[in-house]
Amino acid sequence: MTALSRYTSKGSCNREVAMASLHARFPSPPRPAGRLLIALLAALLAPSLPALAEAEAPPTATLIEHLGSPDSLARQEAIEALGQRRAPQAVEPLLTLLADPAADGLDRMAAAYALGEIGDGRAVAPLIAALDRDMSERTGLAMAAIPALGQLGDSRAVPLLRRALAKSDDHWLGRAEAARALGWIGDPSAVPDLLAATTRTDTRDAAIAALAAIGDPRGTPGLIDALAAGEAEDTRAVALAGLTELGAAVLPGIEAYLADLPAEFLDPPTRTGLRQVLENLDSPAARTLNSQLTTQ
Repeated sequence: MTALSRYTSKGSCNREVAMASLHARFPSPPRPAGRLLIALLAALLAPSLPALAEAEAPPTATLIEHLGSPDSLARQEAIEALGQRRAPQAVEPLLTLLADPAADGLDRMAAAYALGEIGDGRAVAPLIAALDRDMSERTGLAMAAIPALGQLGDSRAVPLLRRALAKSDDHWLGRAEAARALGWIGDPSAVPDLLAATTRTDTRDAAIAALAAIGDPRGTPGLIDALAAGEAEDTRAVALAGLTELGAAVLPGIEAYLADLPAEFLDPPTRTGLRQVLENLDSPAARTLNSQLTTQ
């Protein structure tokens, strides 16, 4: 099961809409811009292209041997290839590299990304430990460990990712990545933290997408807020898909929302989005709520 299918595998009244809209926010497993930075810096440090690049498909054992190469680009190429190959025999060597404080920092980040791509559960605890350390040490490894944990999809990472999301230090750059990772894991225990994260500029879009992905009715108020005119178009689309995906479970949340903010105070995009959600349900309760939106 792919990460995207985990987002939309729950019972749905409109899965095609949800998949298309969620794809706009999460088009593939998390691969932050740090990967590009790693590749560029590695290329600058490398004196020449490695012989590895000339081989069409080197054996996995050869790629593992290149982890110890003196050539930085050869190491980077090998690490990335092992991740793309999803070779289980590479897990232990990559974990050794991840845990080595004397290893090149770019290599350790690349190892974290690769472990996420391989998807082996043996990497979960070491990546949690690496993230926990780096939240204090600030070497940059966290920016690779967070999305890797999201790809692995293991709920053991949720408590620490919630801490990473809530970290208030203005110099901490991992909040948005943590929101994305929590969305990929899909654990409902993160919903309160994600709702709080919708109030921060740096995490709002990622938190809305994660709430839509998790599909817990408690996220309804945050998703409704994201239908407003001032939101980015793709954020509104993801919020609408998340509300639609909730099905009948969304009705109590919409009712409570309209009790706090009557329909006449809703802006047109919010009103239109809610009407679309309710029309898709086509139940007596949905029609009653829809009438409040159409008679104002």
